[in-house]
Amino acid sequence: TFFEFLFLMAMYVYKEKMPDYLVLETGLGGRLDATNVFCKPVLTIITEIGLDHCQYLGDTKEKIAAEKAGIIQEGVPLIYVRRDPETENVLLDTAKEKKAEAFAVDKSIDFSYKSRYYNTISFHLSTYAAYQMENASASLLALEHLLPKEKVQPSVMQQAVAESIWEGRMEEIADRVYLD
Repeated sequence: TFFEFLFLMAMYVYKEKMPDYLVLETGLGGRLDATNVFCKPVLTIITEIGLDHCQYLGDTKEKIAAEKAGIIQEGVPLIYVRRDPETENVLLDTAKEKKAEAFAVDKSIDFSYKSRYYNTISFHLSTYAAYQMENASASLLALEHLLPKEKVQPSVMQQAVAESIWEGRMEEIADRVYLD
């Protein structure tokens, strides 16, 4: 597929550049995704599960969750957005089967993040998209799993989130005119 071709090209570049960390987003996501060529990622993240790509992944959120749970690897921590009990159960069952510790990100009302290290930290996002609070929280939790406490500073985390821009995702391009 086109995605697999681009994925192969990207892997060639990453092999040459040798980054410390590589964040890969799955294509359609899950069990049959090209990104599963990595036998042991450092961790996996599953954001909110919706009724997307139903013709490939299934016609219910539970079936889609089962497909997306295919990225969960043996002993690799899972960070996931907790939204629906049905999809959460699918993810937790797979994580348990794979002996993967699971960490939930709860739906955000305001954007304060409960840090593993520093209690609660307040953040400001440059977007109006509410789902980005959950995605940012999942990213922050991933950061705290990847780096030791000494390297995770709240002020740096706050600056990184505040300066993040998602072009074309609930982006206000004129007064009350948004691109998504």
